[in-house]
Amino acid sequence: MKSNHGTNVRRVNGRRLNDDEMIDYYTRLVKKHGHKVSANWVKGIAICGNSFMKTFSYKRENFYLVDKAHKKRDEGYPLDSITVIPKYNKYLSDLTKEELDEYKKDTGNKEIFEFMINTLKNIKEDF
Repeated sequence: MKSNHGTNVRRVNGRRLNDDEMIDYYTRLVKKHGHKVSANWVKGIAICGNSFMKTFSYKRENFYLVDKAHKKRDEGYPLDSITVIPKYNKYLSDLTKEELDEYKKDTGNKEIFEFMINTLKNIKEDF
């Protein structure tokens, strides 16, 4: 049985989009809402046992999706070419290595791993 879990940013109307289709779909969507929209990535995790469920989510803010795609494309990461980082006033796909390293420091991964470790340390029941 196929799972419905995971990211669905590529799935539109039940169909998986390729990179070019994603850029086309999302730029049209952004254009409908004013040529630039504030966007967030939200990461979440749940740890469940027989009688408990602990959840955690992390929201990354401060970027925009725009309706004009940068000509540079990162295969497999199509939204990078329509994502603008306000701190640098640049497309994500156009950041220097130093800017990208600084930007990537705030991914939420540290917080997610801390949540997982602390939750698993405190489990009082068997699975």
